[in-house]
Amino acid sequence: FRVLQGIGGGALQPLSQAILLETFPPREHGIAMAIFGVGVMFGPIAGPLMG
Repeated sequence: FRVLQGIGGGALQPLSQAILLETFPPREHGIAMAIFGVGVMFGPIAGPLMG
């Protein structure tokens, strides 16, 4: 079961970034990726604090 989780989870990051780049115009790519990165960085910090 963990192998399937790894395969699915491994595709999550690149697919999310590809969707962002398709959704936003080129001049907004930087800010879109920055906001996405903030969530990726603070999610593991905030999760345990929230319970």
